[in-house]
Amino acid sequence: MRATNIIINNYKDVSFFQTIATRPDLIKKRNIGVDPLFESVGHSYYIAYSSTLYLLAQLFDPQFTFMPDARTWESEFSILRDQKLEGYYHGSPVRLPPLGLREIFEGQARFAQLQYLHFGSGRKFDWEDAYILGMLNAEYVAGFEVFLQLSESEYPDSIHSPAVGLFMIVCDIAMNAGEGFPLPLRSPPTFISDNDPGMRFTFLCRMIALKAPHLKTAIRNYSREEYILATEQICGFLQTPTPLEIAGTVACWSKSEDKLKTLMEEDRVFRFSEANMPLRLLFARYLTYNRDKVRYPEILCWPGAWMAGARVSKDSETIWHRNQALFVDKEDDDGIFPIYVPERDHHDVYETFNQFYDWIVSYDLLSQWIVEEGPFEYDYRWLSTTHEPNKMKGWAAENFARSLGVHPNEFEIL
Repeated sequence: MRATNIIINNYKDVSFFQTIATRPDLIKKRNIGVDPLFESVGHSYYIAYSSTLYLLAQLFDPQFTFMPDARTWESEFSILRDQKLEGYYHGSPVRLPPLGLREIFEGQARFAQLQYLHFGSGRKFDWEDAYILGMLNAEYVAGFEVFLQLSESEYPDSIHSPAVGLFMIVCDIAMNAGEGFPLPLRSPPTFISDNDPGMRFTFLCRMIALKAPHLKTAIRNYSREEYILATEQICGFLQTPTPLEIAGTVACWSKSEDKLKTLMEEDRVFRFSEANMPLRLLFARYLTYNRDKVRYPEILCWPGAWMAGARVSKDSETIWHRNQALFVDKEDDDGIFPIYVPERDHHDVYETFNQFYDWIVSYDLLSQWIVEEGPFEYDYRWLSTTHEPNKMKGWAAENFARSLGVHPNEFEIL
């Protein structure tokens, strides 16, 4: 019974963390603050981070020789809870930032696309064209509007304005926190504000307004030098590690630790060991991203500016292919398909795609088992629109049975 309670509580804590980090606007709508299983924002972050670290360590660093040691965290957060530090005890007020990861991700992606079209057209494509094409809808520009308001900036005249480049730097810093992972846990009392993307975004914008207004006109060439200058100054004001410090730590792991060297070879050939295969694949992508970021932070911050126009190079094309999405949908089909790249065998890519979604569907059924009522649901049209529902149901159920040793049909609904 105790193990069941831990599983359910941890599952809920991670779910709360996902909502807090990505959609803080839903916290009040879903009454998360009064949910009997909700402890606090700090507790949700602690459980999500420590659980992820335990999973990674189990695969790559069982003794926590290079990863932050989450085994030492419980006492630190217990002290904060007992001291009733805001954000870390049951019943504590829940402070909401004006945006979350959804707005940051959507903003970064859309403005990278706008830069691509702007520079690819010789600067002919601009705001009016984007508006006519419906590219400036609220979900895509909400983050940019928050940035302009909090940094006390005017709406720029053109897409190539330095303000757009600075906005994308703020997105880059906000979404790539380092406290607790991959860097050690150094300040438990500020764990929430150090890692919550919406709070980080807010503080970064205010620092620009209050202490670094000169950065509003600093980004003109989208260069490595401009990137380092802006990130070091902003992060220095907030006393938070720079993106390059964080990326450098991860890159060193990948080059010095034997188990990670093995993982990088699996990623190179795109054939992964079966043990927790999705985590292996995703962590390999994370390692690759950070290795490239150390060398080319400007390309990964402003991909649109480096993939079109005068800045296009072999390096930018290589970085793009190495970090592009692995699996995508198509304009005329709502299913999901693998991306084939020249360096990888098509058969290996297809098999890895199948293995990955075997696991994802089993995770979904496991999630239903933990928190949902009633029979299992097998609606996987989001994955494939070409397979019959009954065949998809049979495939999902068999995967679940192979993974957990019990078939979904054997469950009795109480």
